[in-house]
Amino acid sequence: MKEIRIKVEGMTCEHCAARVNKFLKEVKGVKEINTVLKENISYVTADDEISMENMQNAIREAGYTPGKLESIEKK
Repeated sequence: MKEIRIKVEGMTCEHCAARVNKFLKEVKGVKEINTVLKENISYVTADDEISMENMQNAIREAGYTPGKLESIEKK
């Protein structure tokens, strides 16, 4: 399992964050999502084999622009 931080451009309200969560949950390998609207960041816990491209595509399908993706170490 790994945690990934994804910058999401264009979110303006809780509805936006919920929509991003909904689309990310459909990506194979995603286990947990926490989208922080104030930071415009989604924190995703996923299988090690998760496709970064699939997560970016899910954000685009939700109507937003994916920014920088980075793996972060779990403590």
